[in-house]
Amino acid sequence: MAEAAHLTSAVSHDKPSYFEVLAQESLLSTVRPAVKHAIRVVAESKPERFGWFLLHFDEIYTFLDFLVEHHHLRKYDMATWITDKVNSMKQDGLQTRSIA
Repeated sequence: MAEAAHLTSAVSHDKPSYFEVLAQESLLSTVRPAVKHAIRVVAESKPERFGWFLLHFDEIYTFLDFLVEHHHLRKYDMATWITDKVNSMKQDGLQTRSIA
């Protein structure tokens, strides 16, 4: 029984840990510059073909980011999850105000 003690945990896996949030934030801050650098290298090697991509990088990146986020929200039905979280936060806020 003690051999499988590491398989169960008292930690809730619903909430991300501090380190997971920190890793996600640092990843998000480095992806955009890395993609822009890659596009710049490609655009400098073939400017007639990919130069327009570098000129409109911000718009294209924002649109692709929107598509990825939209796909993720649709696939995992996160709109319902977000609504539930917001409603629970509102209820928690109302309960704390009535207690105080």
